[in-house]
Amino acid sequence: MPSAASRIRIATLCAGTAAAIPALGGAATLADTGTSSFDNWNFSSSYFALGFTSTGPAHVDGFSILVGSTTSAAITGSSVDIYGNHPTAPTGAGDLLGTLSYDSIAADSGRSRVAFTGSVAVPGAGSYWAKWRDLPAGQSVWIRMGNPGTPSPWTIAAGTWYLNGASKTGFTSTYFAKFRITGTAITAPTVSTLAPDRGTTAGGTTVTITGTGFTGATAVTFAGTAATSSTVDSATQITAVSPAGAAAGDVDVAVTTGGGTTALASGFRYEVPAPVATPDAGTPAVAAPVAVATRRPVATRMASSSRLRRYGRAITTTDRIQVNDAGRYSVFYESPTGARVPMSRRSSLGTRALRRTTYAAVLNLSAGDDIAIRARMTRRNRDALTLRIVRRDPSGALTGASFRAE
Repeated sequence: MPSAASRIRIATLCAGTAAAIPALGGAATLADTGTSSFDNWNFSSSYFALGFTSTGPAHVDGFSILVGSTTSAAITGSSVDIYGNHPTAPTGAGDLLGTLSYDSIAADSGRSRVAFTGSVAVPGAGSYWAKWRDLPAGQSVWIRMGNPGTPSPWTIAAGTWYLNGASKTGFTSTYFAKFRITGTAITAPTVSTLAPDRGTTAGGTTVTITGTGFTGATAVTFAGTAATSSTVDSATQITAVSPAGAAAGDVDVAVTTGGGTTALASGFRYEVPAPVATPDAGTPAVAAPVAVATRRPVATRMASSSRLRRYGRAITTTDRIQVNDAGRYSVFYESPTGARVPMSRRSSLGTRALRRTTYAAVLNLSAGDDIAIRARMTRRNRDALTLRIVRRDPSGALTGASFRAE
């Protein structure tokens, strides 16, 4: 195994920051730059596995091993598995991170280089296994050993390696299998803007988050509380729904990926919802007048016209209505300004005579009831009166209809 002094550190990844991380790739990923080498180990129809280390999360997209002269027929169909949990023997399915598939074989330094490609995510700093397997039965391959070079960002891990399924300890600080790993560092995400950047403490605001490095994001939080839902739209955009807020004020919004967590400080403002008006218990609240033809009405029919008669300072209007459903109804009149006009004690609703002046009369009606309403009002302004009929259903909801009493 290589000595501690011969190991090369990988570019450090700082989780939780948005610092620029050097990309992994090119000649810096070579782990076989030494020139002295010899063919040393032979295996067939099983596997060869060695450990390698990383000091941060990354994507592995290439792996290759230098072997003795051979033909592609000897290794076509083989693959390289990337495992975690080094230095335990790389056989546990739960430790498998992903697989690179055989790609090609080519001459290299008088021998053959077997190349594998794909994409495997290395979750963080630690030691991992590269396991070459699935050689055809009866084929024999010599692994080429060589002096350590200057691998970066990968290096061989200390500990046991495996050949033909058996653990070996023959690696020294001078010789090891010549291999290459290529890949790209997974950087921490950046969070730039939120739109909208505010919502109520009740939560439920759909927010578009823009930034970079969002691919594979695993969490979005508002003040440390997970978003109600979040969807990664692209590498630069996430759509999230804000959770309920503990109190009004500015909070941090953070995005977590395999490269770490980054927060936009005070990126979202929680605001207290505006109060919702509640109906006055003594006077039924009514929605704005609705046209009978466009909404299921409470009252569906009137007399052909209403009659207004003037008796000095008093006026009288007579209407006729028919209701669709049984229920408790309130009947009242409004002026053009929305003020209720009192009905005097000489008014009547069907057979019921009013014995006192009131702003609204309440009736218990059956479905299909057809009643006449005669209202006497002592008011100078007799123009554009509106008759309102309101029903409160069993759930407490109010529905209504209105008619001009002219």
